[in-house]
Amino acid sequence: MICLLAGCNSTPIKPLIYTPATELGTKQTSLEKNFKVGNFADKRTDKELDVLFEATAIEEIERVLEESLSQNANSFGQQYTITGSLYQLEWEIPDYEAMIRKVFAASLLTGGLGGAAYGTTSTQVFSRIDIEYDVRDPSGSTIFTKRYKIEHEEIRKKLDSDTPGAKSEIASQALSKSINLFLTDLSKQSL
Repeated sequence: MICLLAGCNSTPIKPLIYTPATELGTKQTSLEKNFKVGNFADKRTDKELDVLFEATAIEEIERVLEESLSQNANSFGQQYTITGSLYQLEWEIPDYEAMIRKVFAASLLTGGLGGAAYGTTSTQVFSRIDIEYDVRDPSGSTIFTKRYKIEHEEIRKKLDSDTPGAKSEIASQALSKSINLFLTDLSKQSL
């Protein structure tokens, strides 16, 4: 009963999803050069979100970046390589333990109805990413490096804030913001 009221469920594993800049309300960036995605380094200490994905978070990020480049980059000419390092990818509900206790207490006192009603109220949910992108020219020399620390906030119903799907969707938004900022900054470089 508490698991149902607290939002725990067996939602299937969800992939990270790239949201283009236009869907986030900003201008889409077009790149003049040909890019491929190389290997990213995983420098995180907290890998809790990895259980959400079929692949590792690094493999998901590489896949999403590849997808974004297919929408934004030229596929002809010399090929530049994008690599980088992931320092943080996490999800958080402030005062999560207190929220679960309140759901449990309301459910216990009201036979489930109070917990269900409390679960339909809203809460803040955050995702954070700290990622560095490196661009290498065809000879392998690093020509551009930029690190982004992004925090994404959403308001969600308490019952829908702790599901694997919600965590993946929220983490995807932080990743998409970092990719879109990176693509914008990259488009300003004279390569």
